[in-house]
Amino acid sequence: GLQTWKELNGIPCIDTSEVAQRQTICTSRSFGNMITDYDELQASVASFAASCANKLRGQHSLTSSVTVFVSSNRFREDLPQYANGQTRILPMPTSDTIEITHAALAVLKKSIGKESTTRRQESFWAALPMLPMFSRTFLMK
Repeated sequence: GLQTWKELNGIPCIDTSEVAQRQTICTSRSFGNMITDYDELQASVASFAASCANKLRGQHSLTSSVTVFVSSNRFREDLPQYANGQTRILPMPTSDTIEITHAALAVLKKSIGKESTTRRQESFWAALPMLPMFSRTFLMK
């Protein structure tokens, strides 16, 4: 009762200064429509990777690897099903958009293979770049 009254009257009662540090950054989307064009999927993954890199810089953090997960629409049982995730270890920790996007696209190509006719005929529904992160101060220690 009393703590609720204090909070409602602008008197903080819960210490929020020790919020746990995130360990990963992820930009996840299920596409509004299924994607069958590799170039469109590539553009989406590049956009998601750039968004992750922006979040990373906003938290003054770096990443040492990039993971991309891609899957087909699991609710469309009439279509071929596919799900795969791959990771690329970066040579140096970074928060650079170009490096992260380049790595994400390389992982996508490895996961699906642009030349694969089987993969290109499938409809993709979700793409998910994920970056494990750590603080820049970690490198200075």
